[in-house]
Amino acid sequence: MEYDYILVGQGLAATVLGEHLLRAGQRLLVVEGGAALAATRVAAGILNPITGRNLVKTWLADEAFAGAMAYYEGLEQRWSLPKGSILLPQPLHWAIETAREWNDWQARQGEAATRNFVQALHAADERMEAQLRDCIGTAELALSGRVDFSALTAAFRRQLAAGDLWEEMFEYEALQIVDNQQVAYKGVRARGVIFCEGARAQAHNPYFGRLPFWCTKGEVLLVHLPEYELGERIMKHKGVLLAPMQQAGLFWLGSTYERDAADLQPTEQARAYLLEQLQAGWRLGRVEVLEHLSAVRPTVRDRRPYLGCHPVHRNIFIFNGLGAKGTYLAPYFAPSIAAFVLRGEPLPKEVNILRLGKKVQW
Repeated sequence: MEYDYILVGQGLAATVLGEHLLRAGQRLLVVEGGAALAATRVAAGILNPITGRNLVKTWLADEAFAGAMAYYEGLEQRWSLPKGSILLPQPLHWAIETAREWNDWQARQGEAATRNFVQALHAADERMEAQLRDCIGTAELALSGRVDFSALTAAFRRQLAAGDLWEEMFEYEALQIVDNQQVAYKGVRARGVIFCEGARAQAHNPYFGRLPFWCTKGEVLLVHLPEYELGERIMKHKGVLLAPMQQAGLFWLGSTYERDAADLQPTEQARAYLLEQLQAGWRLGRVEVLEHLSAVRPTVRDRRPYLGCHPVHRNIFIFNGLGAKGTYLAPYFAPSIAAFVLRGEPLPKEVNILRLGKKVQW
């Protein structure tokens, strides 16, 4: 059996890169990995162009956000999926608690750097006042929304030919590097391997495990809110996000943030925190917790992804470290790593692993 490339992982990074490579005519073997704590499994897929307490534009917002939305819409067309099945039309609203915050948002509407991303300010109406605490209105963001990662990854799996997806953990010791033009893995030969396995790389990957990143644990709740009446909008309030899912009355609530957590399983402390924030920000009546999930994602110290190849083994590649911004960074940087892998085109310096210099002892 011969392939062009072996793609390790089937989260967001691997899915978007794999789609680019398939369109380029490459035959892929995807070794899914099956990591129970993979971030893509529980992430809400939020597109949020404004971030932080100072309400600043997130990194690459101008360059990447419109393109990301066009990419996901294009996927729906290329894969003959109904419109809205991957890119969900759910605008993000930030709750505004004080007159000072309202003035800050008005300032962002007028500033050249952020005005394209602040679509409108809405004063609280009767329905909003009935369901939100400490809220005088909301700021609705342009180019915001949600990507259904579950639908995305499932649709990509259907694009693969029978036998081209192995649902098993990748065994690093079984990989044989023949030379810089060929590798072998369990009876399969390929031109190279691209690692997109997320947090598992830090502890297990013998080629890229020494890259400086840490694992960040996040916990979320899936809750049933039968009395919620604020429509198909994503709400950011009291430090958490509440996002409607496709099933009526079902919502994603998250998330917590814990760096280098000792316990990778869901905790009662995180569950209590999320429910406290929900009660602090909303008046919702009955709240039923249906599921409590945790996941781990790799976080890069300089907040920039890792793209590149191993300095010795030139056909061993990495596309990882997208973090919480992966929803828009994956479609932005996937063409770059694909062009690097296929044609040796140079990578952007700010994401090339060569930027680390001598900090990594390969």
